[in-house]
Amino acid sequence: AISMKFPDLHPIILGTVTTAEGLRALARKSLPADAIEVRLDALLAAKVPLATVEAALKARQHPVLLTLRIPAEGGHRPWKLKERRELYLRLLPHVEAIDLELATTRAMAPVLAEAQRTGETVVLSAHALKRPATPAQFTNWTKAHDHQPRTILKVAAQIKSWRDLQQLAALLVNH
Repeated sequence: AISMKFPDLHPIILGTVTTAEGLRALARKSLPADAIEVRLDALLAAKVPLATVEAALKARQHPVLLTLRIPAEGGHRPWKLKERRELYLRLLPHVEAIDLELATTRAMAPVLAEAQRTGETVVLSAHALKRPATPAQFTNWTKAHDHQPRTILKVAAQIKSWRDLQQLAALLVNH
């Protein structure tokens, strides 16, 4: 088994894989990224077989962040809860980090617990993709963030004004 950890130093350069061709990059000796996000939702939506993804993860030479994004937060595939949980748990031994939406942490509690038990990094993500986030959303996200070791809060927010940018910067400065 490969012994790798998700990078501790931030910021990091994160490449994203959404195609079968992109999966082949996982086995390369060097990449222009510190870690690779494997978007399983996009790969399965593009009809890449799960066995192909699993083989690429087993052959990886770089830390991997596994994401099974839900459609409400920008995902490419509608998930049944049981299927999503099972896929995360099945692939968890072959990755160094997982990305779970902050809004799904209760439903994905078994996955979160297993990732924390095995020492994987957990990225809890919050998304404001259709309109800029409100100060109340930022407050709710930071309150809901589980400040466990190796847990990162990621916010993806649309910016339409200088004020939106200031609010996002304030989140970074204050937390």
